Amino acid sequence: MDQPFPEQSGFKLRHVVNGRALIEDASGMYIVRVGSTLPDNSRLATFQERNGRWVMITSKGEIFEEQ
Repeated sequence: MDQPFPEQSGFKLRHVVNGRALIEDASGMYIVRVGSTLPDNSRLATFQERNGRWVMITSKGEIFEEQ
């Protein structure tokens, strides 16, 4: 499912469930999954659970921890 994103901006990982993530930036919230384009024009590469918390890793190698 493609969604239009606003201009590039920082975003936060809010929640992960059933292979999908809820991310948030200044313009709103979006649901993404592996392969989805993110607001910074990278792609969601994978999810991992670390120390009981979810993280997502982008195609640029950036890591976002669930907040």
